[in-house]
Amino acid sequence: MKKFFTLIAVAYATLSMNATEIFKFTLADGAADVTIDAENQMILGKNTTDPEYTSYTITEGASLTLYNGHASTAKKLIASGKIDLGGSGGSYVKVDLPSGVTLKSGDIIKLLDGTAPGGAISYSSSKVTTDNMSSTNEYIVPADGDGKSTFYIWRGATKPKFTGVTVERNENQTNPPTITVENGKVVMTCGTAGASIYYATATGVTPSTGTLYSAPLAITSSVTYYAVAQKEGMEVSKEASMAVEYAAIPTDATLGATLKATATIPAGDSDQDLENITEGTFTATKGTESDAALANTAPYGTHAIAGLVKVKKTVTIATTGDKDIAAIRVKGISNSDGNTQAVTATGMKFTTGNNLLPPRDTATEPGVVDLVAETPGKSFAVFFSGQARVMFEVYTITSTGIQEVKKFEATDGAIYNLAGQKVENGYKGLVIKNGKKMIQK
Repeated sequence: MKKFFTLIAVAYATLSMNATEIFKFTLADGAADVTIDAENQMILGKNTTDPEYTSYTITEGASLTLYNGHASTAKKLIASGKIDLGGSGGSYVKVDLPSGVTLKSGDIIKLLDGTAPGGAISYSSSKVTTDNMSSTNEYIVPADGDGKSTFYIWRGATKPKFTGVTVERNENQTNPPTITVENGKVVMTCGTAGASIYYATATGVTPSTGTLYSAPLAITSSVTYYAVAQKEGMEVSKEASMAVEYAAIPTDATLGATLKATATIPAGDSDQDLENITEGTFTATKGTESDAALANTAPYGTHAIAGLVKVKKTVTIATTGDKDIAAIRVKGISNSDGNTQAVTATGMKFTTGNNLLPPRDTATEPGVVDLVAETPGKSFAVFFSGQARVMFEVYTITSTGIQEVKKFEATDGAIYNLAGQKVENGYKGLVIKNGKKMIQK
């Protein structure tokens, strides 16, 4: 009987650089293609029901599970000798480590022979869409992975294909720092007790070239921090990094409108029209015909939050008023259980912290993402990584151009742009003519 897979659980096989390999799985050469039915799975290593694999066993209960998360389509999850998550965004690989073996902060999970750098590692079966693996198909286990005996490999934003998985550990290496933003400041911690942290704003930081971290760092600009940790008698950690965006709603900006549902809509009721969330000169519209229309429905289950509107993909916030949009505060939750939703906007930066809305099943109040215009303007397109339920607070600021153009409020038919400059009759866009604002097409 054929055995197309080799699954190896190694207690401690010595590698280079003082690392040990605590787990290894590899597909055998010439591994057969495997197609898995919709929302089905195949377990490699134990409990296999397919006759091709019934005689295959693995020591101490370690296994890999290939799961096809698509509701209606069979997927080939092993193709051309590789595990293939390329066309299967809802599919994943579950890795159960051998009995008694758990992850430790600082361990390195590697995808072997990967053909598409990226992909994502998580510790639950909730879908992950953002890459957290490096360009060399490696993932350093952070503090929240310490003690886990199971992890999941997801497609992420890229489409990984690989022949195997290893977990490596260096018992004498300091754990890498964890960099977070808390209360508007950068906080660095290390899972190795007694370790010192050194940071810089360029990669390649070492204890001798970096600055010793002693207290949370104020955020005054957009910057990427790089950090390593070291404890006396141990090796320096792997380098950790985090990009921090800095932006703040201008102090002279005022709340111009709150675009939200005008009434609480009970769960299960029909969606209502877009007009329910427009006020005055401000509008919120879907970006393209392929984007889901905005809908006025209550959030999920017992976590209903009044005023939230279901959105997908792109929502354009615009005003025809005399002031420019300086910032948009997005308040809401993801439309999915267990998944955050990223919020970005063209021409805007998000403030310190992150740009993620919380999962709907854990949210008791809306998350907040502040988007601040690099240059205030009349319209901004806000993008959502998936479906979300939100409201928009629009902050405005007096337009310098409009203030200047008051000098040119003649009634002679001359046309001026918003900077107060006289333009030709063929000029297209928002203009001032006879003291009134209009759009020329």
